[in-house]
Amino acid sequence: KDGSLQSSLIFLDPDNGFEVQKSDEKHLLYKEAENLCTRMGKDSVIAVIQFFPRVNHILYLKKRYNELKFHFGKTPLYIFDSQIIFLFLTKNPNLSNKLNRILESYKNTYGQLRLHYDQLR
Repeated sequence: KDGSLQSSLIFLDPDNGFEVQKSDEKHLLYKEAENLCTRMGKDSVIAVIQFFPRVNHILYLKKRYNELKFHFGKTPLYIFDSQIIFLFLTKNPNLSNKLNRILESYKNTYGQLRLHYDQLR
């Protein structure tokens, strides 16, 4: 494990997504993100930002959620509005529960946000 990845927030911005058709050094591959997840400490969080593309938001969200769950072996938490999604992954169930409560509080403050258990309308 890397010292800098212990008790850290690891922020990922894969630009137009993971595994795009023509990937180059500017794109983040799932393999690279999985490597980060393996090396990070149990008290670390990976936060991924994604802008909704011009496709059906429900289908896109389900696809991204299922891909992250498959590649990381963990169920991601997420919060979103009509334009942007933040997805969160952690190895620690207690940290995940705390993060879920924080996201719930944030959603209650800003009514236009939705959480992982809400449906897009």
